[in-house]
Amino acid sequence: MDAMQFKSFLIYCLAMNYAILLLWGFMVMLAPDWIYNIHNKLFPIKRDIFVILHYCGIGLYKILIFIFILIPLIALHFI
Repeated sequence: MDAMQFKSFLIYCLAMNYAILLLWGFMVMLAPDWIYNIHNKLFPIKRDIFVILHYCGIGLYKILIFIFILIPLIALHFI
């Protein structure tokens, strides 16, 4: 795999991961009760802890996208 193919691969990965991130964020914003009810049936958890976990999860996912996809893509762009 040459650099151009790897760059294309990272662009597709970035697009798919941001789509997942946006879907997750919109679901938490637009249907929080529905998501909470599903999770509460599986794991009994308080509402405020549920919100904190999702907020931290979205933040961690975004940081991991930056570290493992966006930064290598930018580095390949400058090579």
